[in-house]
Amino acid sequence: MSYSLNNLFKVAMVFVASIYSFAANSFELGPVQIHGFLSQGYIYSSGNEYLQGSDSGGSFDFSEAAINFLYRPADRLFLSGQFISRNFGDAHGNEKDIDIDYLFASANLFASSTDEFTAHLGKIKTTYGIFNNSRNIPFTHVGIISDQTLYSEYDRYMTLYGTGISLDYKHRASFGDFRVIYQNAKLSDDKKDALSTYPGIDPDSVTEFDGVDYSVLHFLLSPSDTNLEFGYSHGRIDADKMYIANQIHPNPMVGLFDTHWSLAAINNIYSARYTTEKFTLTAEYMNRVVRNKYKHLPHNTVFPSAEDHLVLKSDNAYIHGAYRFTYDVEGFLSYHFATVEANGVKNYGAPYNQYRRQWVVGADWDIFENTLLKAEFHMIDGTYDMIKEPGVNLDGVDRKWNMFVMQISYKF
Repeated sequence: MSYSLNNLFKVAMVFVASIYSFAANSFELGPVQIHGFLSQGYIYSSGNEYLQGSDSGGSFDFSEAAINFLYRPADRLFLSGQFISRNFGDAHGNEKDIDIDYLFASANLFASSTDEFTAHLGKIKTTYGIFNNSRNIPFTHVGIISDQTLYSEYDRYMTLYGTGISLDYKHRASFGDFRVIYQNAKLSDDKKDALSTYPGIDPDSVTEFDGVDYSVLHFLLSPSDTNLEFGYSHGRIDADKMYIANQIHPNPMVGLFDTHWSLAAINNIYSARYTTEKFTLTAEYMNRVVRNKYKHLPHNTVFPSAEDHLVLKSDNAYIHGAYRFTYDVEGFLSYHFATVEANGVKNYGAPYNQYRRQWVVGADWDIFENTLLKAEFHMIDGTYDMIKEPGVNLDGVDRKWNMFVMQISYKF
């Protein structure tokens, strides 16, 4: 895989910025506060390709550069946005020279000593679980690649942002702090983004695509006088009216056919976190049900149209413990588990893609005030929800494999 000049520029900027990390944390342009970050990653995998070429010398195809702003024109109104250049493998949705990550207006509609209600409108950051609305910035979490069954890197366009509205209510009571967030957004109306991890479908053959809709109800509770935080998220993703033409049917007697494909995914996520000055323990569990409906329309009239239903049910969980050894160094150990079945059958499709069991050990090191170096090692059994990069593992997959990931980041 060629390494573009754009990526080389990002690498150079990261290391130059590291040398001069004593510079100002941010700067202001009149009333506008400006921040940003640069990051460059390296991924090496043994046995299977995580990104194309990651099993043969490793891949640097993992970089980001972003700049964001905050402007407060009134006491209860502010505007926020982030522009990002991102590269994560060859999937179309993850190769963006420049893109709007988020851009929204926020209005604090009500505030008192116990209650606060805020509305956000525009291209918003989607909320679910503990990490989703902050995981795209390296400095906001320990480790590099979060649990992929909950926070997918491949399907980033469907997990990090959408155009719509977010309503955020906070309540302070004697028993603790309670928060509820409701969001409704259009995640994507770009066919190439939506189908970038479906290499068997040509986006040019898809019509009647109305985009991907998303809604979520998210609850958070922090009991008083404890170091605990609990969360629950109920989310739904819908993709309707996707008409796909000229697909090849497995039965050679049928030949080409057309199909209407609709998809509905429901996620229920339960979260818990315990935090002390040096130690953090986080655990999350997600139950996901994805219902696919296909109505096939053969080109010839010999075979009648038919409907197929594919229901995927998965259980995904992880537990993550982090300990701060010094002011500058924090290490972690985590275990991840996932299993999936299709129409009630556990053994289906390609080998080893019905489950994943994974240990991850790593550390974060604050080299300078604004420069962060991360490294982690993955020991993986199974390939469920891990290998979606187009063009990888064409010769088959291994059940057990390892992955080493590094990332250096700079913020201002």
